[in-house]
Amino acid sequence: MIHTSAFHSRLRMAVEARGLSLERIRGRLAEQGVTVSVSTLSNWQRGVSRPGVDTRRVVAALESVLHVDDGALTRLLGDGPQAGRRRFLGPGTSMERLRALRAKLEVSERDLSVVAVADEAVVAERDRIRLMRSRLVVRADRPGADRHVVFVHANQRTLPVLRSTKGCEVGRTALDAEAGLIAAELRFGPLVRGETYPIEYQVERMESGAYYGRWIRAADVRYELTVWFESGSSVRSAYRVWRSDARSPHKDVCEVRLIGDEVAHMIDDDPNPGFHGIRWT
Repeated sequence: MIHTSAFHSRLRMAVEARGLSLERIRGRLAEQGVTVSVSTLSNWQRGVSRPGVDTRRVVAALESVLHVDDGALTRLLGDGPQAGRRRFLGPGTSMERLRALRAKLEVSERDLSVVAVADEAVVAERDRIRLMRSRLVVRADRPGADRHVVFVHANQRTLPVLRSTKGCEVGRTALDAEAGLIAAELRFGPLVRGETYPIEYQVERMESGAYYGRWIRAADVRYELTVWFESGSSVRSAYRVWRSDARSPHKDVCEVRLIGDEVAHMIDDDPNPGFHGIRWT
């Protein structure tokens, strides 16, 4: 199984199988002359960050400490889910701008975790998105958590309309016109710590290119995306795309079959952090 899944999941499984704490793993790496912090190891196994080129020696030493085959972990550190053809599809989302918008709404990102996302995009004439629907499952990380912030790419001339459809109400909003971003607060009843809760919303009047997807920032988030093509569209093909950060272009991962010439679908139970989506031509 170590050869067939994401790096952070396989690392976590190897750690659990070995039965060592991260502090003991850090100590055994130090005995080999390899220095790495417990927080870095924790981030790697949670998918918050990935080892860079300069830390591949640490990963190789980890394989020895965890008693896995040579290369079992390092070979999972390729550039994203799969190598593929790069395509530039516009700039990504700046984390600094997202944090600034969230700060305007005074909502802490530590209150909730998103554990599952299901997006639906409806494509009409000119192969542009007419409507986007989302269902999120959030988990309360503290007692009393009662709101979640979502971000939508906007157009300065025509702002999209965000509506709650089930389980929540739209509260305050904040706009970054220069970046073309809107932050919206979704409110619901206070949750008990550890409790999960579904919320649904939709976005209308979107100005977008011929693709849709979502940034996955943390580990253990199940992501599903369905793109529906109405009769007025002229779509001929669709591709799953991925990008590691806001500075990188999208990369084609694989072609997605158009089922009945009207729907493209993808699902990932354990996606790498980054942008995951579908583009069409």
